Amino acid sequence: MHREQRIGWWSTAGGMLGTATSAGVIAIFVFGVFAKAIGVEYGWPRAAISLGLTVFAITNGLGAVFLGWALDRWGIKRVTISMILVFGAALSSVAFLPAHLWLYLCVFGLAGFAAAAATPIPYSLAVSAWFNRRRGLALGIVNAGNGVGGTLMPFYASYLLSHYGWRGGYLGVAAVITVVPLFALTVLVRLPKSFEENRRRERFEASTNGASLTQIMGSSRHFWLLAAAIFCISVATMGTLSQLIPIVTDRGVSLVLAASVMSVASISGMCSRLVIGLFLDRFFAPYVTAIVFALVALGIGLVSASHSPYVLMCGAALLGLGLGAEGDVLTYLTSRYFSIYSFGKVTGSVWLAFAWGGAAGIYLLNLSFARTGSYELAAYGFIAVVLVGMLAVLALGRYVFPPRLGAVMDEGETMPVSQSVQQAR
Repeated sequence: MHREQRIGWWSTAGGMLGTATSAGVIAIFVFGVFAKAIGVEYGWPRAAISLGLTVFAITNGLGAVFLGWALDRWGIKRVTISMILVFGAALSSVAFLPAHLWLYLCVFGLAGFAAAAATPIPYSLAVSAWFNRRRGLALGIVNAGNGVGGTLMPFYASYLLSHYGWRGGYLGVAAVITVVPLFALTVLVRLPKSFEENRRRERFEASTNGASLTQIMGSSRHFWLLAAAIFCISVATMGTLSQLIPIVTDRGVSLVLAASVMSVASISGMCSRLVIGLFLDRFFAPYVTAIVFALVALGIGLVSASHSPYVLMCGAALLGLGLGAEGDVLTYLTSRYFSIYSFGKVTGSVWLAFAWGGAAGIYLLNLSFARTGSYELAAYGFIAVVLVGMLAVLALGRYVFPPRLGAVMDEGETMPVSQSVQQAR
């Protein structure tokens, strides 16, 4: 048993390492480092450059749906490794692109689709197969990798840009986002011995009993409530954080202070993943989630209306709670309301709501500025959206797979599939 626990924690460490170079890190913390240099060389406006990020987010959601289905069908490692290789190849090809906008968008579309494997989804599945009572903490550690990557990768990208230009920068980033997760998947991440056998048996039973994704979407209110909650929080956090520096500097705050506010949000997001993971293990997860959503709404109000540096820092820290909680909440709630052997397809489909919610938030915030010359209208709308998400998560009700009777092991032991299917019904 102790050996199995060690393997579970090593898999958790591998998940944290893999998510340190995740799609979110590349989109939020690395893309902007090279964007201005690309625009200068190609003579493109910033709107055209940022369109690549929008396409990336849209196709990332579609890729997550495919990834989730593929994980349940073929297992974790083959699918994830294959898509990581495509992601690395697509990102490295940006370095060789001519000044052709449609080709640029196509490459980022392919990169976004394959980058679905560079998310917490596959690692969260592996960790959920190892942990039951401490699942929240383990998932929090995995998702904390985003914060580590968000802290380190911008410095790495900036170094590459200053020494090798943006083309060399993309090659250097592509190398890291390929090598690091491949090491994590091949050396650190493992699954319980019986997991693959049970997964194949569950797939057979699901095919005969109608427990497909279509059936889940058609009959499960939990699916739609969870998707709605994740969509709402993603609209608000991704939308606000994407323009946090312009929001702050428009009120006369210096660029240095604005950068500090952004750093506070990043650090808060990294720390909150661990803290919220612990809370999810000890308290009813929808209540924890609702409190986090309420604090995010307060954070949006603070950063959108205040000129005080201290208030702005507090608002950014509260926003960081939402940025840190999304991955924890999505993966943990999925594992408590759906069978672990349907984890991939459900998480992948809900991740579509997360990715497209972020894209919608970014678009709406920029639309608000274009129409009114201010971000305030969108900010007030985001607060309302977060409150809707809070109501959705509170409506989930009691767990289908509570911690003591979870769909899978308790520190290494897997529940028989027949019992899992019985509980799901």
